[in-house]
Amino acid sequence: MRLLNFSGMCPLIAFTFVITASVQQNLSAADWPHWRGPNYNGISEEKDWKIDFGGRRGPNVLWKKSIGSGYSSVVVSEGKLLILGLKGSEETLSCLDAESGDEIWSYSYKTTFKPKFYDGGTSGTATIDGGKAYLANQTGSVFCFDMSSGDVIWKNNIKSKLNLKIGIWGITGSPFAYGDTVIVNAGKCGVALSKSDGKILWSTGNNENGYATPVPFKWKGQDRIAVFGAKALYSVDPKSGSEDWSYDWVTMYDVNAADPVFLDESHILLSSGYGKGATLISLNDQGAKEVWKNKNLRTQFNAAILHNGYFYGVDGNTSDKGTLNCIEAKTGKLIWKEKNIGSGGLILSNDHLIVITERGQLLISKASPDGFKPVTRKQIYGGKTWTVPTLANGILYCRNSRGDLVALNMK
Repeated sequence: MRLLNFSGMCPLIAFTFVITASVQQNLSAADWPHWRGPNYNGISEEKDWKIDFGGRRGPNVLWKKSIGSGYSSVVVSEGKLLILGLKGSEETLSCLDAESGDEIWSYSYKTTFKPKFYDGGTSGTATIDGGKAYLANQTGSVFCFDMSSGDVIWKNNIKSKLNLKIGIWGITGSPFAYGDTVIVNAGKCGVALSKSDGKILWSTGNNENGYATPVPFKWKGQDRIAVFGAKALYSVDPKSGSEDWSYDWVTMYDVNAADPVFLDESHILLSSGYGKGATLISLNDQGAKEVWKNKNLRTQFNAAILHNGYFYGVDGNTSDKGTLNCIEAKTGKLIWKEKNIGSGGLILSNDHLIVITERGQLLISKASPDGFKPVTRKQIYGGKTWTVPTLANGILYCRNSRGDLVALNMK
């Protein structure tokens, strides 16, 4: 590691202590300001939304927008929505009114990223923090925007500055805002930049990156981030970039993309696709060791959801007919699997799973080991959907790969 004078597609410790005091924000409880939501675990705290819309009728569409191709997800804060899309050779970050869909501002830049083994488009998701927005693109440029005006406060290409080796699918994790720094899953296990001017504060070698977003947790009472690198999970001090420990996890093509999920303060689920499977690891003073390991859950890029002792997640690769699986957290035992989901995405709110299938169908079901029993079904759009939905202030936002963004009234 070098000390010097930032995630998604592309959870944590029991939910009450996932977010440390240094990363809390003054936000509406119903905002969704960064990847995986308020507590970095894919769970919305909202309860005032309608669950059962009467079978296939589903919620009403508030508005639709064409925002460009890609897989980046929606973030929402203080009535504003951010979404990234690709049109031609330009990527555009759009800031929209979250209620009406009207454009407030946008920023476009040329991209040189060449997709491999998929149809291309944007991957990373922006992060909103303290009236600013942070974005890391696939080729290693990190941006800071003023949320009010859309002005670029600073830009830094960490790839060129640090001579980083970039993975096949680029940098895809969302920036993690911590104190006065913003941290990106790049290099071995992270690069930190100053929020004020984009200056590089620390880096961890120029190795190829993992594809997940850093997740905050506590280690021996101290703030730490869990960084899923290309070949291992790392416990990293966000202040200095130093490593406490690592746990080897080698996946085909080095695709560690689904965020680690914390069962509690000392147990973490790791899961990857390409036939790798999942493991639950236990933390102690020396590092981590295996509790169980199997292939009952192989999350290629969208991380699992923990609820009442069970993990729910999409099993399989984009080339497979993916299923939604429920596994017992402590043992890894497969409880049930639901077919015809594909490589879709899911979040949880008010004890219910909100699922978007790969073919763009909305399914809402109680999260239960007794099975998947949707009370609401609605075909939202056609095309391909790999992106997790976002629930914020009674509105559900869904986007497909060709760039259809749809806002659904869940109030």
